[in-house]
Amino acid sequence: DWRTLLQDMVQTATQNDYRLVPPNKRYLWSGIYLPSLCGEFLDVVVGIDTSGSISTDEARMFLSEIRGIAQQFSSFTCRVAECDAEVQKVSEYDENGSVDDWPVEIPGRGGTSFVPVFDLVAEQGWQPQCLVYFTDLWVNPEGFPEAAPAYPVIWVSTTPDKLAPFGTTIYAPVR
Repeated sequence: DWRTLLQDMVQTATQNDYRLVPPNKRYLWSGIYLPSLCGEFLDVVVGIDTSGSISTDEARMFLSEIRGIAQQFSSFTCRVAECDAEVQKVSEYDENGSVDDWPVEIPGRGGTSFVPVFDLVAEQGWQPQCLVYFTDLWVNPEGFPEAAPAYPVIWVSTTPDKLAPFGTTIYAPVR
């Protein structure tokens, strides 16, 4: 399941410390007692492709998954950059806000470039544990940054068989 894979990858990027009590609940059903993480804090940047090729169903799925990622953690900072050919909107959320306050409309609907989100991270001096980019990966090669950043990048693509030139690409079918 792509959602489980995404959650595992985000958690791997944010691991802090392990403890045996209580055990990891994810594996208890199989009789395996593994340590659980403690002291979890998520600092993530999320890019949302808001170009004209993104459908309303894709946009809804992207927003739902952002909420799901953040709700895994008791403490988090989630910066959401909505971008088509340029950054349209940047929002910041943490555990003190309500996920009901999160965006429901997607601005933009122009061309596609992923470069502005990576430039924004560099300009702001953010040091995310990872960047998750929700997209359909319909972009010209110059729409990607020339070099991969120092932090992990996870591309969640709604188009099968398209891969980003760096980071990890996960295929997420739209239902």
